[in-house]
Amino acid sequence: IRIQESQSKLSSTKYGRLPTVDGSLAQNFATGRIIDPFTNIITNQNTNYQNWGISSSVLLYNGGRYQNTLKSSELD
Repeated sequence: IRIQESQSKLSSTKYGRLPTVDGSLAQNFATGRIIDPFTNIITNQNTNYQNWGISSSVLLYNGGRYQNTLKSSELD
């Protein structure tokens, strides 16, 4: 079991250097009543909107911690 844990830690350490990409999508629908400020009449209003996003990250430098962790994992 310790060998499998060590191999798993080594692979996750190696893959930790790869860039990551994340995406998100959200949609919202709301309904409500408002008072029109120009006519002073109550009206029903529906609102529908979407949010989309994408982000990415890359490890550039972390003070040598990555190399030390990799060496430690290889020794295990």
